[in-house]
Amino acid sequence: PKTWRTDVDGYRDGDMIGFQINGVCQLTRYYPSGFEFTFNYDSVEGNGEEVFPLCYKFFGEPEVVFPTITVRVGHLDSLETASGNADVMLTNFEKVFTVNGVGVASGDQLFLTQDDNCDVISAQAATVTDSLQAALTEANSGRFSVCYKFGTEPFYLSAVQMNAYNVTVTARTGASDVLVVNQEKIYDTEISGPNSHLFSGFITLNRDSCDGEVLSRYGSTNSTSITLGRNFSEPLVMCYTLQRDGVAELPKLYYTISLKVFV
Repeated sequence: PKTWRTDVDGYRDGDMIGFQINGVCQLTRYYPSGFEFTFNYDSVEGNGEEVFPLCYKFFGEPEVVFPTITVRVGHLDSLETASGNADVMLTNFEKVFTVNGVGVASGDQLFLTQDDNCDVISAQAATVTDSLQAALTEANSGRFSVCYKFGTEPFYLSAVQMNAYNVTVTARTGASDVLVVNQEKIYDTEISGPNSHLFSGFITLNRDSCDGEVLSRYGSTNSTSITLGRNFSEPLVMCYTLQRDGVAELPKLYYTISLKVFV
């Protein structure tokens, strides 16, 4: 809901005020100090433009519509992404989304919350770019709602949901960022988050970065055995790719590998 204030000559206790939605005035009690109104509708008739004229009803009189006094309603409908699932993130791993909705614009802001309101504004709030994209980051796993801010309006709790997953990749023995040539090392993987049993993933060893050449890809198991048969002169990194229903997230960097060789 949002609170408005308007001056009315001849106001009487019992007057009603509101907005016309799909040809019908939806009214609430008028107070000179301000009235609160929530726009509730599934769709808009006519040309679909979500602009609504003011209605006023003096006590005992028929309602009046003011077509030149209007409110334009904005809302966030979805987040889309070019990689992975639109409702999935990895913790502490930036993911870029395109914002879709009515009235969304460059300079808007958004963040994730597990509260039922947007009163506590996250320090990680993302700003929408000119291309209507925003880069979100979340430190904790769990199910979140998206708080969205149109321009200078306050943040509102949208219906868009996001799930964040924490994945740990840990060596059973020794340091996780060390591999000894011709010596096996086993890594255990654990995925936590909403319905995490529906997810799997795989480890890769890449040249230089997770965008670099994939030297080895290992099976989608909770325990992965890795043995390097030779030394590499270039840097190696260990990455993990989370996936659900065959849709893969971008690989996340876990370790820059330090190679050890017996000579």
